[in-house]
Amino acid sequence: MTIEITPFSAVLKSNTNPLNTTKVASEFQKVRKYEKAIKKLLEGRDAAYFNDRFETETSSLVGDPNEVYLKTLAIRRKIESENYMVNTINSVFEVNWGRFAREPGSGVGNIEPSISAIESLKAGITPANIISYNAPGGSPEGRCAIATIYNTSIDPEMALNTSKIFGPENIALTNGATEALSVAINSIYKILPEPKAGSMKKASIILPSYYTLPLSVKSAGFEVIDLSKPKDVDFVRSYFPSLQDIKDTLPKESLLVLTLPNNPNGEDFSDNFLKGLFLWAKNNGVIIVIDQLFDSLYFSKNKSTPNPIKIGKETGSLDNIVFIYGFAKSTNVAGTRTGSIATTNSKIMKEINRSLLERRCTSNLTQTFFYQFEALAKIIDQEQGVKSIKAIKQRLEKNTGFNWLKGISLQTLDNWYIERKKWNEEVIKYYRNNLTVIQFCLDYFEKRGRTIIRSPDEAGYNTLVTIKSLGQNNGFDKIAKTALTTGIVPMNIQSFGLSNNISEDTFRLTYGGIRQEEIPQILARLLAFNEVYENRLGYLI
Repeated sequence: MTIEITPFSAVLKSNTNPLNTTKVASEFQKVRKYEKAIKKLLEGRDAAYFNDRFETETSSLVGDPNEVYLKTLAIRRKIESENYMVNTINSVFEVNWGRFAREPGSGVGNIEPSISAIESLKAGITPANIISYNAPGGSPEGRCAIATIYNTSIDPEMALNTSKIFGPENIALTNGATEALSVAINSIYKILPEPKAGSMKKASIILPSYYTLPLSVKSAGFEVIDLSKPKDVDFVRSYFPSLQDIKDTLPKESLLVLTLPNNPNGEDFSDNFLKGLFLWAKNNGVIIVIDQLFDSLYFSKNKSTPNPIKIGKETGSLDNIVFIYGFAKSTNVAGTRTGSIATTNSKIMKEINRSLLERRCTSNLTQTFFYQFEALAKIIDQEQGVKSIKAIKQRLEKNTGFNWLKGISLQTLDNWYIERKKWNEEVIKYYRNNLTVIQFCLDYFEKRGRTIIRSPDEAGYNTLVTIKSLGQNNGFDKIAKTALTTGIVPMNIQSFGLSNNISEDTFRLTYGGIRQEEIPQILARLLAFNEVYENRLGYLI
């Protein structure tokens, strides 16, 4: 798939002149004409139409009985193919409704990265970093930078002092968060006590979740327990269980894997929930892995977003938690594979380092400047700009013993920070605007009498849309016909581990990877097609 990069200038323009509701409604209405035309076409082709065609085309067949039989069979197949929805619709509207082809569920953020991200990554491409074989778990400087980010989450002053919770020895750098999850889960499996004979070590996950998560848990050797508890409240579907559900299901000395906020539905736990969960885990020997890949993409600035790292310290349960982090979603640098693992549990960290030694002889050392700048910037974010970059940089160098962003002028760092701050604010605003357009389109469709279930959407940049259906199990058939007839390639959330009866009428939209002006047309085609598909039996298709 070719990725269309959206220039940051286009994001700024879109945020200045967002699509107004009148324009969205107009676009939606324009595409909805297809639905009416399709229905009219299909309603005119009932059983009598096809039977008459068959009688007419076979009545004149004479000659050898075998040849007549074969010709009759060929005619029947031809007519039946015309009674197939894909061919019928495309015969009127050309292939893919005018050859419009989009993949709204690709999971790719298409906004170009910030200048600070690009330039700090470039600065790390030095001969010494390129040829080095010396750091399978990441350079000491890079691990120190990631440790600084975790310490800043607890208290920015801690990050600047010599007394810290996380140090380089608590960090491993990986090829993205996906590898981090795999390494962490395999390492935890090795340190958990062996169960009774005939039993397996237990691990719980909450679906829907990124597809590699259950694969990693299974391949490590765990018996997987799905903790998801789907429920609809005010047309919003949540999947997270209650704390009591977790306590009742997960045995002692087991594994729980969470994504906070969750991918793909933006769901989250509250601070109070996490406090209770962490204390329970501490008292029952349960290890919790928390994937924080979307942690920087919360929408609301009025709501206090959960801080698992700080809560872990307050509850004295950090040794029971392994944190996974990466920059692929928050800075759109997925191709650079910037992942990390953090834990204060020395037994788990020992296994992680051993696992990385088995997998590689070195890591990507060119990312060190990028990590250092992000750590520096996060301290300034927390301090709300009251400290100068120069002062922070000097304290970091004094208290960590490492050079920070060596050779980069203070003026350059200041410019990078200003640009990064603007990029972060405008990208979050752009995602929020995109989600608003999606919600408006869904509201518009609901007014026509359809029930649509949304996802919690506490954070970007995915959303789930569930259209109440006839309850038929035709997930693959429906997805295939959607793609062929509408030119839209939707991602059904069966890809996120849920069973057919829950997931086949739910699809994911990655509005971080869709241009805002395309959203109404994409949704209009999907929703109009769904209505036609549900009535297909009446159209003999």
